[in-house]
Amino acid sequence: MIEWNIVSMLTGATIAILSSFIYSTLTNAFLSGGRFRSKEEAIIIYLTTSFIFAFLTPIIKSIWFQVVQVLTLLKIAGLLIIIGNAVINQSVKRWKHTTLKTIMIYLLGILLFLFG
Repeated sequence: MIEWNIVSMLTGATIAILSSFIYSTLTNAFLSGGRFRSKEEAIIIYLTTSFIFAFLTPIIKSIWFQVVQVLTLLKIAGLLIIIGNAVINQSVKRWKHTTLKTIMIYLLGILLFLFG
């Protein structure tokens, strides 16, 4: 049961990271490909992305299920920290992956993954 919850968390985080490379939203804008998009373009981009990710989700989930089978709980925790940190920093455009706090969080995740 816990394995499926972890697999679902990792799958959701993976989809979030992938989608953040395709589009992002601001308070009053939709960005894709480094350009502001109209509402019509935003809807098409969002629906296309959703459609593609609907097909990719089972594949990603099965990959994560195989990975979780061979990792210890501490390694999984490290992986969740690394991926969660990446998702948050990728989602908030003003946050950088290279600040001291962010690097320390990545380092914690890496240490757990390597030595867990």
